[in-house]
Amino acid sequence: MPYAILRTTKIKTSGNIAASLSHNYRDRETHNADETKAHLNSHDHDSKDAAFEAIQNRLPEKVRKDGVHCIEYMITASPDFFEDNNRITHDKYFEAAKEWLIERHGEENVITTSIHRDETSPHLIAYVVPYVFNEKKQKENLNCKHFLGGRKTLSDMQTNFHKHVSHFGLERGVERSVAQHQTVKEFYSKIQNPIKELKEIADSIIIPDTTFLESKEKYAERVAYSVWNQACDEFEDSILKTTNKNYIDLEKENSRLKGELEKSKLSERVVKREFFKFKNNMDIANKINNLPFENIKKINSYIDKKTDEIAEKNLINPILDQENKILFKWDKENNSYYLLINDQQINKKVPVSFIEEIKKCSSFLNQFTTKEIYNNNLKGGVEIPTKLVVDGNGVKSKALCREIDNSHSFSI
Repeated sequence: MPYAILRTTKIKTSGNIAASLSHNYRDRETHNADETKAHLNSHDHDSKDAAFEAIQNRLPEKVRKDGVHCIEYMITASPDFFEDNNRITHDKYFEAAKEWLIERHGEENVITTSIHRDETSPHLIAYVVPYVFNEKKQKENLNCKHFLGGRKTLSDMQTNFHKHVSHFGLERGVERSVAQHQTVKEFYSKIQNPIKELKEIADSIIIPDTTFLESKEKYAERVAYSVWNQACDEFEDSILKTTNKNYIDLEKENSRLKGELEKSKLSERVVKREFFKFKNNMDIANKINNLPFENIKKINSYIDKKTDEIAEKNLINPILDQENKILFKWDKENNSYYLLINDQQINKKVPVSFIEEIKKCSSFLNQFTTKEIYNNNLKGGVEIPTKLVVDGNGVKSKALCREIDNSHSFSI
């Protein structure tokens, strides 16, 4: 059964609203979109500027520094929903989704919506100003926490949305799951970065022939090293070479091949070919399973070494030459904080000198050793930085500290 999908993200500045709208209206290059299908997209407003002005007109004159200007909703469904239904049903689903947004926020706060049909799965994007009527003050206030504050609120939101669209035959995700809520940005990232399947790698592996007077032990060891060398090289290439562009190309090619396969209706020739591939793969697995224990130990050692080499090659340095954002988040399960630099975790590419620089301006970080920071083992602490901005050469502005409720995540 296909699933209803709902994702949200908080937009806290006018600049971020403008950047999001630029992507939404395709005013800048969008790698995961098909330019030839851009005319199929639809928008409530004719342009990015018109949508931006409408959002600004609905906002109050002053928004507190850490206030959320608007919520961006992304609503879609599992790919099989769009494959099994026609455009009319798609549009009715998005109409129902917009009705749900209006019921939740009020029509005057659902400022603008768009439907993208130029990507793999059609989806609706909505920009909503999070006004809530304050009974005590008898006026509307911006209050994003009312809509997105806490696990229960987010879970109730998903349940309520599913009830509204369940008549389309859509399932709800697992309720009270341990999975964390994904933002729109995180959801896009996951569907745009596929990893090569193990079956593809297994199909390409070649087993070497025996040589004259070679012992069984020597041949087994040589087969093991050859298989794992080929597998690791293929896996490494799949990580290094897969990009958004060739992912789209692969997806188009996959669609074409799928059409050809459906036309052939799995002919006897295709079935036989797939059977022999499966048989060959099973033969390889059996040979590896029958290797002596000492050889398996060597294989495991080699895999660990190769994995470390691949991981090292693919590490990305999160530090920028210009302004850097340091983010602290509270990990309730481990009762500690963890540190992100420009939304990435610390890795071996982060020089010790950079850690020492940010420790100088933060009494919170200064409580920990460099090793503890690298291991993201930030337990305890008295002062929590609310703003910490540094550049690649040193500190630009020192941390401002205040007490906060440690049960909540926060960013700076």
